[in-house]
Parts: sequence; structure tokens; C-alpha cells
Amino acid sequence: MKNTERGFTLIEIILAIAALALTSGLIARLFIAGADVNAKARDIDAASQAAVSAIERIKALDSPEGLAEASLPRVYDADWRETDTDGRFRLTVAVLSEERPGGTMARITAAVSGADGGDPLVLYSAAKYFPNQRG
Repeated sequence: MKNTERGFTLIEIILAIAALALTSGLIARLFIAGADVNAKARDIDAASQAAVSAIERIKALDSPEGLAEASLPRVYDADWRETDTDGRFRLTVAVLSEERPGGTMARITAAVSGADGGDPLVLYSAAKYFPNQRG
């Protein structure tokens, strides 16, 4: 008697399920890696905004008297809110001022790194010339 029923054998079904499980696992890993990359990119973007904002605050000054206060370090939590306590990120602004004939040249460097002080996420620099005020 000839078997005319068509269908899948148990081995074929098990192999198909195994292939589906393997493929699903790989796709899940890609989603997790994508989320990690997205979080890192968000942190770099926020760090860039914080550093550029610090530099722009200094460049907006009319005289070099406010340089010391503008270069105070700032600490941010994981959601990029400024905090007084231990945070996740630290913005450090260094200002090197040099007296020149007719004014002061300020070289500004802003770096954002993790609170552990490792390599910076972003590093920006700029310069601002403050002409002497005429009486």
C-alpha cells in the first residue's frame, strides 16, 4: 500500500524551529546592540551641546572678568540634568588667558567625560579676544 499523504516529517519541523530560534536570537542581539549604540549617540549629542553651550557662554562675555566663574566644572546625571552631587558626566572648561597689546586673548577648551574621568566623549576648543575697554 502506497502512502499518498503529503506533509512534513518530525525532523523537518524540528530543524525549521531550530533555524527560526537561531535567527530570532541573532535579530534580538542586533536590536540590543542598536539600542546601546543609540544610547551612546544620545550621550555624545548631549555632551556636545553642553560643551558648545559652555564655550558660547564664555564667548558672550563682554570682558575677561567673568572667565573664572564661567570655567567652573559642571556635573550632569544620566538624563543630562545639571546636579550638585556625583553625576554620570563631568564638563570641564579650561580657559587660558593671555594679555596682548590692546586686549586679552582667551583660549577656551571644553571637554565632557564620564564621572570616572576617563577619555572625553567630546572635546571642543575656541578662542575669544577681549579688547581693552576705553574709558
